[in-house]
Amino acid sequence: MDHPIITIANALAEWLKARSFSQPVTVARRHVVQFDLKDLKTTQVSVVPADWDSQVLTRVGDKLGFQIDVAVQQKLSAGDLAASDALMGLVWEIEQAIKRLRLATTPPAQWTKVEKIPGCEPGFAPEHLGQEFRTFTSVRRHTFVLQG
Repeated sequence: MDHPIITIANALAEWLKARSFSQPVTVARRHVVQFDLKDLKTTQVSVVPADWDSQVLTRVGDKLGFQIDVAVQQKLSAGDLAASDALMGLVWEIEQAIKRLRLATTPPAQWTKVEKIPGCEPGFAPEHLGQEFRTFTSVRRHTFVLQG
């Protein structure tokens, strides 16, 4: 039996793969977001199980929250503001697509919120855009709650 966070991450990755976005992306479910720079010539979207929490609601019921990270990465040319802006638009587009999503897992998983990841302010990791990496990296954490 899979852990629910794995089931949710797999379902989200498959859901994203079935979508069309404003630019081509490669979606994969991963445990770690780590690439060789040569592998980031195309836009990579990684779906990563991040964490979970449990809250007691009643004597017999809990609220289970599962956090899934969605990372967008691509290597850019030095100072390519237009490409970086387009990737910020893609991050927004993916986030808006996931909002209020109810995944067809058993039991169903309902999206409840999205959060910034420390180090990815203002929506991306500025240090990754420097001369050493020249890579756009954005990670957003989405929370899903099991229903039923």
